[in-house]
Amino acid sequence: RMARLARLSKDGTIAPPPEVAGVGIQGEAHTLSMVNKKVAEVPSTVLCPASVGIMRALFRSNQITSLQDTFTRFLPNLTELDLGHNRLGCLPHTIGTLAHLVRLMVNNNNLKALPASLGSLRALTLLNVEKNALRKLPSSVTHLEKLSRCQLLGNE
Repeated sequence: RMARLARLSKDGTIAPPPEVAGVGIQGEAHTLSMVNKKVAEVPSTVLCPASVGIMRALFRSNQITSLQDTFTRFLPNLTELDLGHNRLGCLPHTIGTLAHLVRLMVNNNNLKALPASLGSLRALTLLNVEKNALRKLPSSVTHLEKLSRCQLLGNE
């Protein structure tokens, strides 16, 4: 199922292809971890049809400046997305298509605004946008009825 992205090892864990060495995909939880890999973008090998089963994507502490438009198309089942401690200047408007997203962490980036489509994330319970350059939140955030924690400190 995830043949293009990874191969199953003898002990049942999933090993990434050589071009994304150091990327970890953890068993049944379907977690893609690229924490502190010093990457400037999400590798194209991750953005493929085989990635559809990934539910947690952890890209914390890298040098990512933007997300490809295809990012959400190939990771539609995400429940957690951690892009904290990167260099993101904006989020794609397609972020609102992640219908299952419960936790979104984009703290410690260079975000000046958030897309209005954020209000479409009806399952979202945690939004961490601390330490960015935000002046306001989109009015669509009022549609996030399940949002129980919104971290905003350190913005303009």
